Amino acid sequence: MTDVIRTVLGPVDPEDVGTCLPHEHLLIDYGELLGSPKQVPETDSPVEKQVIANVRAFASAGGTLMVDCTPPGYGRYPDFMAEVSAQTGVYIVACTGGFTEQFAPLHPVVKALDTDTLADVFVRELTEGMGGTRYRAGAIKVATGEGRMTEGEAHIFRAAARAHKRTGAPIITHTTNGLGPQQLDFLLREGVDPAKVVIGHLGFESDPRTDVGTILRRGAYVAFDRIGHHHFFPDSHWIELIRFVLDQGYEERVLLSHDAVTEFVGPEEIAAHTFSDYTYIMSVFLPALRDAGVGEDTLNRLVRENSRSFLTYATDRAKP
Repeated sequence: MTDVIRTVLGPVDPEDVGTCLPHEHLLIDYGELLGSPKQVPETDSPVEKQVIANVRAFASAGGTLMVDCTPPGYGRYPDFMAEVSAQTGVYIVACTGGFTEQFAPLHPVVKALDTDTLADVFVRELTEGMGGTRYRAGAIKVATGEGRMTEGEAHIFRAAARAHKRTGAPIITHTTNGLGPQQLDFLLREGVDPAKVVIGHLGFESDPRTDVGTILRRGAYVAFDRIGHHHFFPDSHWIELIRFVLDQGYEERVLLSHDAVTEFVGPEEIAAHTFSDYTYIMSVFLPALRDAGVGEDTLNRLVRENSRSFLTYATDRAKP
């Protein structure tokens, strides 16, 4: 077994990977779940051209890898990801898993299967291919809505934990204004390695430092992954939280990303807050961190080494 990062075009040596974005989206499309036709991008369509242009801009700014955190049923098109990766030279890691039911019904497959069978689906997508393709996922996505974890979301978390234990694949979470420590507690009770969990979208809680500190002390990664969304917070908010993590001595366990998406089709309450620039962190935010006194070694860890460590695991080790 070899420790690699699993991308849609195959395994990659972590040493070959530079700047990473660990939580982004090429496309999001709720059509399959909301009763409208899916909008699969066609070759040379305006959508495909715009996605490729945006990802090439990321590459031109020095980026080498992004994780597309779109789960099945929400606009995750493996063939499209592979084409974008081939045309841009950017490594793309895809996700299996599921999402919150706050904004739409859970995927029919999630609802139809028991937990062990759903875990089997996640394992197959990690070890054989997503859907009917040969392109493999390299991470597992899970999510909760606001206020509490529903039974349906807990079902996905359990299946994700079982798939993780069989494959070693990392787990990426979505939080909605809280529940990060509760998500981690759940996964730890299910036997997940905390070093392969990142709690996402932190910083929106009423007391984010308390949640961030709790998660870090339990051994997981924290993600400040909506940088550039100024309708939420200015850069100073994220810089203060990053400085808090650094002051606590946990610089090796913080990830930075945008949660950007080139085209979004779905609920208006989400569409109003989308953002499509995959270069903002490198072109604007890192200089701001430098101005705030963060040194180059730490910056390198924040945008390169931490993501590589989190995403790397031994392939082809699936257990029954």
